[in-house]
Amino acid sequence: MAFSPGDTLDSLVAAVLLLDGQDRVVHLNPAAAALLETSRRAIGRPLQELLPLDEQLPAYVARAREQAEPLAVAELSLLVGPPPGRRVAVSCDVSPAEHGLVLELRALERRQLIAAETALWENQQRQRRLFQALAHEIRNPLAGLQGAAQLLAAEIDRTDLREYLDVMLRETARLRELVDVLAGAPRPPRRASMNIHSVLEHVLRLLEPLRGPRQQWKRDYDPSLPELEADETRLAQVFLNLVKNALEAIAETGTVTLRTRIERQYTLGGRRYRQVLKVDVEDDGPGVPAELCERLFLPFSTAKPGGTGLGLAISQDIVQQHHGLIEHHGEPGRTVFSVFLPFSSGENS
Repeated sequence: MAFSPGDTLDSLVAAVLLLDGQDRVVHLNPAAAALLETSRRAIGRPLQELLPLDEQLPAYVARAREQAEPLAVAELSLLVGPPPGRRVAVSCDVSPAEHGLVLELRALERRQLIAAETALWENQQRQRRLFQALAHEIRNPLAGLQGAAQLLAAEIDRTDLREYLDVMLRETARLRELVDVLAGAPRPPRRASMNIHSVLEHVLRLLEPLRGPRQQWKRDYDPSLPELEADETRLAQVFLNLVKNALEAIAETGTVTLRTRIERQYTLGGRRYRQVLKVDVEDDGPGVPAELCERLFLPFSTAKPGGTGLGLAISQDIVQQHHGLIEHHGEPGRTVFSVFLPFSSGENS
């Protein structure tokens, strides 16, 4: 195949790159530019420079060049975009050409990601309905216990007995608050136009007294983000939970990073949106214990001594009321909670 890139390559759905004998990019079509989060300015640059964080694809390219034979990889995980990068699952075909190599990449992650996110969304919704039903069943006998204790308190004069009744009243009140949490918020979000960076900065100010002298906040904001239609008070609660957890997870010299980006043509809860907000709360702590990952957003799931395990469950519920989702990705030294939120509740395509 001669190196004469033209309209045919540019019209392909597959991402195609042409490399010369030194693995420099001679041509890439629009699909390749979009997949690798780059532009035509990548032409003339080495492949390794185009994917500075990735090691797998350059290794396959080197093998195909050395063997001078086509090479097919059914599934390959590429790390694309600016640091810290994001994982993209692709199939890859590397073919020798007259003066170099042809790379053909086909994205696999979209279908897989949509299926995984839809399953997570549906599972969270089932859990929410379960806890709402459970809370409803607990409320009635709990109200009866509280009422009986109040009647007894009004009739008994003995101080020692009143102390026991006061304990009963305090504990039943605490249980009613817990039941209200399990039942979910009593009203829908009060949406208004808001700036997500204002919320994040407010959260950092609130948590500043808890930050150690050598612990750092790192901001990686996209200043071009549009306004978000959301309940500012509830989202502040979400990010207060996430950032506080991250701060508690890091060492004395650790860093908590807040990152904002736009994801385009994104599917949440089986619905496709033209663009959604993605906010990452990242820390360089030891990570979430493996045995906790699958039930991370369930109430009472926690590895923290004395923790209630309600923070993430409440946060997920608030985000889902905004038609969004919280996801967790982690490994030792890098834990990321990603909050996805549609910019408008009525926006879809």
